Amino acid sequence: MSDLQSRRAALAAEVTALEREQGAAVLDGKAFDAKPLIAAREALEALAVAETEQSRRDRENEAVRRAEETAAARVEAAEALSAYLAALDRVKATTETLAADLGELKAQGEKLSPLAVRLGGVSSAWLLDKRECAVAVSRQMAAILAPLGRTFGEIEWPTRPLKPDWSVHAAQVASILKPLIEGK
Repeated sequence: MSDLQSRRAALAAEVTALEREQGAAVLDGKAFDAKPLIAAREALEALAVAETEQSRRDRENEAVRRAEETAAARVEAAEALSAYLAALDRVKATTETLAADLGELKAQGEKLSPLAVRLGGVSSAWLLDKRECAVAVSRQMAAILAPLGRTFGEIEWPTRPLKPDWSVHAAQVASILKPLIEGK
């Protein structure tokens, strides 16, 4: 209970007690000094006005607080939007580069198995198959993306506790083709 409310309750109790005394005085035909009752009623009315003013001030303070919160949220939203748009631009550029690089990887990968066969590496040519190469590369990509979970929007990848090691795939491909290229 606020200070004003407790003061109002005390004054209301005082007014009630004084009104009883006044009523008893009238019934008993005794004199009653109404000044304390009048003063208590005036004080009670003043407290009612003060409570109304306090409520108005509280609403005003709350409006100021909300306005400050909104202003801070606007600043934060503007900063977040700017960072988001910058990240979006980077993701777009990176994805375009990735798509071009994957296209190049695919095109060059499609040449590997037939070339290995032509060079006499028939038994190991299957490791250079475009599907095998794509699976090996996609697993490495999935391992890098794993901290994001299993999906990002409509893109889904397997989650495996793989440590991305691009050198393993590169070494496998090179170990098959280099001896064939060198004629060994």
